[in-house]
Amino acid sequence: MLRKVSVVINEKNAIRDIEEILESLLNQTVSYFEVIVVDSKSTDGTIKVVEKYKEKFKGRLMLHIEKCSVGRGRQIGAELARTELVFYLDADCIPPNDWVENFYNDFVKKNCDILFGKVKTYPDNGLFYKCVGAIYESIYNEGAELNVIRYGRHGGD
Repeated sequence: MLRKVSVVINEKNAIRDIEEILESLLNQTVSYFEVIVVDSKSTDGTIKVVEKYKEKFKGRLMLHIEKCSVGRGRQIGAELARTELVFYLDADCIPPNDWVENFYNDFVKKNCDILFGKVKTYPDNGLFYKCVGAIYESIYNEGAELNVIRYGRHGGD
């Protein structure tokens, strides 16, 4: 089957989360996507976990190891993608089982430019999460010129 979507996970030392993320991607309601994990030279065993999932994904999982920043990791993932549509998933976010299907359908049916989704994240009241929340809210409230579709609040269940 032709792959329609590439899911890029950019991570480093994500041993706490990577297995749950990959399991959630294995249990998606559709299988027309590939997964690209860009690992920034983890030292905690994350790479071994990803390697063991390659067989479960039956050729739909690619691992690229290169020391890089988050932005460069996303760029590498997009360059490796064998599809026109790329979804990014942070290493500490677990998508619901219909995430790929819903996002793909909205891109096709609603012709949107950017899609933000609801994911389960680990609770954190730190400054980083407050800043991320403020950025998302400013995008929604200022009516950016892009066609933005929103599924709930970032970080919610």
